[in-house]
Amino acid sequence: MILKSIQKVKLYELLFFIDKDLVEQQRMKTCPFCGSPLHISNYPRKPRGGPDNLPDQLLIRHSLCCAKEECRKRVLPVSCRFWGRKVYWSVVILTIMTLQQSRTEGYSAGKIIRLFGISRHTLKRWIFYFKKVFPLSDKWRRISGRIDFEINPNDIPGTLVLFFIEQLESVEEGLIRSLRLFLGGSEVF
Repeated sequence: MILKSIQKVKLYELLFFIDKDLVEQQRMKTCPFCGSPLHISNYPRKPRGGPDNLPDQLLIRHSLCCAKEECRKRVLPVSCRFWGRKVYWSVVILTIMTLQQSRTEGYSAGKIIRLFGISRHTLKRWIFYFKKVFPLSDKWRRISGRIDFEINPNDIPGTLVLFFIEQLESVEEGLIRSLRLFLGGSEVF
């Protein structure tokens, strides 16, 4: 069920519009480096793991840059589609980690690697990040302070993704809520 959801163009369209709102909120602020206005400076990405038939519009990374000629620094707003500089869609990363952690329907590391075309090294990096780095981050402290149940650090992000899917009774809505939470959004429970 979760695998079918991440192959739907509609999901990426919803994430695009969320990102569009996030970039507009950021654009209303000033440059964090010099205080000048911010201009739009989007650029194309070629993320992996999603459907092949996505319109080019959904493949852009919303970005801003300072209007002041002496500064011109780039400001990247929070994104529900892109997890920093990673080449896989954020929703694909959360899905892979959820399948790997819950081992639902027999999703071993080998099966995940074959399904998504990722390297064993990439999967190991993601596992390490969610087991060792993310649980110690300020972001996780903020998230864990807003949930009312205990989560084993070895089960991040899978437990939260499955929780949202169950609570919202929609895989797509559960994934979107999870992304907003993990990527710095202000989701509350």
